[in-house]
Amino acid sequence: MTLTPAEKDERESLLRQIGEAYVAAPPRYAMANVLVHSDVVPDTHILVRGDFKLKGPKVEPGFLSALGGGTISEPGGSRFIPERRKALALWMTSQAQPLLARVMVNRIWQGHFGRGIVGTANDLGRQGEAPTHPELLDWLAAQFIDAKWSMKSMHKLIMLSSAYQLSSEPDAANAKIDSENRYLWRMNRRRLEAEAVRDNVLATAGTLNLKAGGPPIATPLTREEKDGMRDMTEWPVSSDPSDYARRSVYLFVKRSFRLPMFETFDAPDASASCARRDSSTVAPQALAMMNSEFMAAQAEQFAKRLKENHGESPERQVDAGWRIAFGRAPSAEEKEKAVAFLAKSTLPRLCLLWFNMSEFLYVD
Repeated sequence: MTLTPAEKDERESLLRQIGEAYVAAPPRYAMANVLVHSDVVPDTHILVRGDFKLKGPKVEPGFLSALGGGTISEPGGSRFIPERRKALALWMTSQAQPLLARVMVNRIWQGHFGRGIVGTANDLGRQGEAPTHPELLDWLAAQFIDAKWSMKSMHKLIMLSSAYQLSSEPDAANAKIDSENRYLWRMNRRRLEAEAVRDNVLATAGTLNLKAGGPPIATPLTREEKDGMRDMTEWPVSSDPSDYARRSVYLFVKRSFRLPMFETFDAPDASASCARRDSSTVAPQALAMMNSEFMAAQAEQFAKRLKENHGESPERQVDAGWRIAFGRAPSAEEKEKAVAFLAKSTLPRLCLLWFNMSEFLYVD
């Protein structure tokens, strides 16, 4: 249906009023979903050849025999409240069943090293890859359980390890024996994930909004992003501009549409499971970092931050910008080149150049 210009104006006005009313509305009270049993618990039968009309032998609740088996004890009679989900949760998290812990610590390890101890994070079974360090995987799983399943403790344990703190410098002798670094003789050099690239840009520019919680945020789309959206009514832009700079974990996700910057930097398709992200190096990534409206706007904000806090001195701006962007002071050669660049260009252009350096996008 095609709207007249007057109808479009009226529609936009109503949408704006709805957004303003949403922002002004009081916060909702915390709610919890409660599962209750009010009916008679039915018996469960094996269905012959999968036909629900052909009931076979009656079966009792239990655990997978391939993982140790066992039954769930329940009182007799049908009018009782079953606790099968609770029993399953307790069984999965027990000392005698470390499979869940292995899967979880393998994914945490993968997040830090780029590859898990088991390379197939979605399949730790017989059809998946064998672990490169099985004893380490079992030990980490035991530590995870002993720490009461604390992910923060596991992150700390891994990041304080000597393996995590290895240099990423190459070594010809080791590379000849283990070119894929499966046995961790060095740290893998990794590019930041798509969401981390955006957050890193916002944090460096000084615009990152660290507000936590709340509903997902739909940011305004740039011209190139609108080209990929068939119907703009399916993208409810948040009415509070301060939300646009929130962390990427809070961004609105639509299965049929990915932000071009995220897609360019290998963000996975939201409609399918992704055990491990790809990490490609293609020309559109450099074009997105150099030419997009988002990057240009954040470079302007970074330059504004440097001028406000460090004055008009090119030397001080270069020193401060290098420390903010890379966490280190520039070398004498780097500083000389940056100051020379400022003499013939602008500070926003230098900030954009910093955003496009490999050191800004990669973790060594």
